[in-house]
Amino acid sequence: MAKVLLIEDEHAMRQMYATMLKTDGHEVLEADKGIDGYTQAINNKPDIVFLDFRLPDTNGLAILKMLTENKDFNSPVIILTNYAGDVDADAIKAAGATAMLLKYEVTPSMLVEKV
Repeated sequence: MAKVLLIEDEHAMRQMYATMLKTDGHEVLEADKGIDGYTQAINNKPDIVFLDFRLPDTNGLAILKMLTENKDFNSPVIILTNYAGDVDADAIKAAGATAMLLKYEVTPSMLVEKV
């Protein structure tokens, strides 16, 4: 199974996703801040990263750029957001995101399918 990193500041949302992923047999790493998530991504080499766009210490685009500019990182990154109007999808793709998902359209089982 996959090693999944969830970088999500909303505790309930992160736990809901983590529970579903763990139930499906995946190893789940969690971070509630962008910089903590970045460190985990570099140190733990997850198979996939789900990255919230709005984080308390920075935004997802900044973390995405840090990840994709790091030569030691090559995992797919999927941006999660509730604010489609605030997100420049072209900038996210240009920065290296694999996809962008709107949280209000994504069920935990859909997240498992993405993995």
